[in-house]
Amino acid sequence: MRFVETLLISFCIAACCIGPVAAQSDDSPDSDSTEFVGDEFEPSQVLAIVGGEPIFVGDMLFEVNQLIARFMANYPADIVKRERGQLITKLLPKYIEQKMLLIDVKSELPPEADFEEFVKNASSEFDDKALEAMMESAGVESSLVFDAHLRAQGSSLRKLRRSWTINQVVRFFLSRKIKSDAEVSHKELLDYYREHGQDYQLKAKARWEQVMVRHDRFASSTDAMSSIIEMGNKIVYGASLDGVAKKSSQGYRASDGGQHDWTSKGALVLKEIDAALFSLPVGQLSDIIKTKDGFHIIRVVERQDAGKVDFVEAQVEIRKRLESEKRLAAYDAHLAKLKKLIPVEIMGESDPQLVSQQ
Repeated sequence: MRFVETLLISFCIAACCIGPVAAQSDDSPDSDSTEFVGDEFEPSQVLAIVGGEPIFVGDMLFEVNQLIARFMANYPADIVKRERGQLITKLLPKYIEQKMLLIDVKSELPPEADFEEFVKNASSEFDDKALEAMMESAGVESSLVFDAHLRAQGSSLRKLRRSWTINQVVRFFLSRKIKSDAEVSHKELLDYYREHGQDYQLKAKARWEQVMVRHDRFASSTDAMSSIIEMGNKIVYGASLDGVAKKSSQGYRASDGGQHDWTSKGALVLKEIDAALFSLPVGQLSDIIKTKDGFHIIRVVERQDAGKVDFVEAQVEIRKRLESEKRLAAYDAHLAKLKKLIPVEIMGESDPQLVSQQ
């Protein structure tokens, strides 16, 4: 089996479970870069040269136009023009990093491997795993309409398929190359659990239901009291609290039958209700409770005492967190290495910024 075919099989297994490749880091080459503000950009305009490979305006237009359509749809044309340049300035470091990763992948391929052939073969993954979700997100049902939608934003289905595939290929190769010590030891798990013990403390909480009347809906306090007594009597003599709440309660959850989901101790503004939730026997109807808002009758449906997530339960989440941190640290170290090796020239600078130290 040829090298490309072997990798393609592995890629198809791994492509959709690998996390994001590039995240802008603090030392990205953007602090002194040219601000592309107010310029008219042509897709063929070169913004930067990374390791001898250009980054074109056209490479960024789709993302830039999507952001403008989402956040600046009704802005005046002169503001959109200015913001387009600023968006390009802010996004350029991310594209530089992605280009570095792509160059690194190409440099690591054996002589017999054809990167373009690999991308071509892997592009079927786009149609199988990504296209349908993208079309649904765009609100279209056919690839022809989706292509027209993309062209209106400076891209095309062909360009999107290629850029998505290259991104997935880079992710795949990066996951193979960055071999961080992702194994998390039992000691590391336990140390994290002990150091972050406050994150695993559980407050007491309760699910509950209520009927209520509001002071401001009645001419007098006596009238309000008569109304809540009437509702309470109906419940005592067999009516469901849910039905009474829907028909007569004035609480904000009345339409839901007065049902309140899990509420942590101390979370309620009305302290009288909060106190009752954690002292009233489960299933028992309360006496009438007066607050600044009105009169209430509540019943605790279920309650859980305060406690702590035990280590056995917490370690699954802790392991994922620590593994993610290790992968990110390995990625940052790899990217820092590439920035020392791959030269970057940003167009328009009087003193081009070169990352290479060689």
